[in-house]
Amino acid sequence: MVNTIVNERYLNTEGIILKRINYKDADKILTIYTKEAGKISAIAKGIRKINSKRKSHLELLNCVKMHLIKSHGMYIVAQTEVIATNPQIRGNLERTNLAYYITEIFDKLIPEEEQSDLLFKFLQKTLKVLNESSDITFVNGFNLKLLKLTGFYSKNKIESFPNEIKEYFKQLEIMKYEDVLNIHPDYMLAKTSHEILRSLTEEVLEKPLKVKLFV
Repeated sequence: MVNTIVNERYLNTEGIILKRINYKDADKILTIYTKEAGKISAIAKGIRKINSKRKSHLELLNCVKMHLIKSHGMYIVAQTEVIATNPQIRGNLERTNLAYYITEIFDKLIPEEEQSDLLFKFLQKTLKVLNESSDITFVNGFNLKLLKLTGFYSKNKIESFPNEIKEYFKQLEIMKYEDVLNIHPDYMLAKTSHEILRSLTEEVLEKPLKVKLFV
């Protein structure tokens, strides 16, 4: 078990890398969803150097044990240890595309520094399944369940949709996350449902999503 400690000066926890942005000459600013503190930003100093030992630890989507130190209001990554790397995602273009979509939605819907064990486990399970599957129904399940977990999913908004879409959404909502892959809709139903869920998400965010799926 990870020793999760958080105070004003340091944080020991597990975290999943959601986003990385170049900063200065050799650093990156990371967006991390942590088990103990929720979503945070942290500077990884020197990570862009060729000889950086932590470079591979802090790849996008990695789950990492980390020791962070807070300085001038910003976390700095001090120590890291990899827990999971999800190699089947990065080695597959379609899964990588789905992962970018998933992390964009998660990052934009989840506010900073609001801790949730449920959301951390949800994200972990999402990446575990995505490491094994690139099914659009799974991504639809993720999108709908995340909207529901964050309080933005309204059944009233889907009442005007065709019955087959309402039934599909009902299945996605009530089925256990790990069982969603057992739903086998036809391609056009899954594609249309993705477009609806994307639109509902953009309505919540009040701006368009950047990542487009290869569907």
